[in-house]
Amino acid sequence: DGTYNSITCPCTFCNLVEMAGASTDGSNFSAELRLNGAPTLSDTLPELKVVSVAGTAGKTLIYVNPALTGGNTYVYKTAASVDLPALDTVLTAGWTAWNGAAEITATTGHKIAIVEINATNKAAKGGLATVTAG
Repeated sequence: DGTYNSITCPCTFCNLVEMAGASTDGSNFSAELRLNGAPTLSDTLPELKVVSVAGTAGKTLIYVNPALTGGNTYVYKTAASVDLPALDTVLTAGWTAWNGAAEITATTGHKIAIVEINATNKAAKGGLATVTAG
């Protein structure tokens, strides 16, 4: 739908000129920015920091940073190998709703993906962790 998380392009800063002040002082400067190729669009998810710690037997406690954005919710998936979806992917089948606090049944050494979704189930942020279960 044309939504991208980042645009990258090789570039070079040229003609750097200090505007005022001594060379050891912080000061304003001017510069040219030259693009050295075509931009690349990225639809990778903004990152959530996800940490798994042992919960009760066969379960893990998950900590996520930054906190949930207002109006959004979490979903998760855990398996021996898990990949994060692309930004704005609709997540319904294969993903489990999570309230952000409850223990999750998981296997130590497996991966867990936590994804923040918006009201239309589209992926907004995500992160991965290796599971530590009790």
